[in-house]
Amino acid sequence: MTNQSRCPVHARTFEAQRVARRGNRYDRSHRKRAAEAIDDEGWCHYPGCWRTDDLTAEHLPDGEYSVLCRSHNSARGRGMAREA
Repeated sequence: MTNQSRCPVHARTFEAQRVARRGNRYDRSHRKRAAEAIDDEGWCHYPGCWRTDDLTAEHLPDGEYSVLCRSHNSARGRGMAREA
């Protein structure tokens, strides 16, 4: 993850501090399971979207993954209510 408001040198420093504070939730196991979910599903599960490009996997509390396009996953992270 990079921060667009910082130069590359300071962005790396900021990211290292962020990971030190809260840990890196996206370890190799997570990335592997997320990639598998995207490969298995292949489309955004947001109602009415159906995009098949730029997909991400949202980690759900029950341990499953829900595939969303990047724009819907980002909106979800900003507090947009999920309809499905």
